[in-house]
Amino acid sequence: MIPRSTSSSSTPDGDAGARAAEAGTVWRWAACSKPHGLAGEMVVQLLSDRTERVAKGSVLYHEGGALTVRSSRPHQDRYLVRFDEVSSREQCDALRGRTLTAPPLDDADGYWVHELVGATVVVHDLSPARRRPSPAESLLGRAQRRR
Repeated sequence: MIPRSTSSSSTPDGDAGARAAEAGTVWRWAACSKPHGLAGEMVVQLLSDRTERVAKGSVLYHEGGALTVRSSRPHQDRYLVRFDEVSSREQCDALRGRTLTAPPLDDADGYWVHELVGATVVVHDLSPARRRPSPAESLLGRAQRRR
């Protein structure tokens, strides 16, 4: 996320979540890795730096339904998460490899990538910035010419 430089009128996170759920917009936030222990704790790898997604009471979704975070704690570079709906190692095994999604957060302090796509970049004197080609464009161009 990129910090916002100006204030903007934004809605609370709950409103953004409701709008996103209605629109069917969800983002990938985490991946279920493996069970940890016998009591239903799961190793979860976050796909962002937004740790509030594994806070107590947070709701994450997967293809089979919703999971409510009961508790979580950091573990190496991942999190150990216990969900209300999961109480055994076998249930954790069923979630192995699943991607957890949630509606996007509405953050008044920054811009998300999807908000920047198509935006005009201006320099300090408010003139449009000159577009610079990416090094990847030349590689992509070569690959397309070979076809």
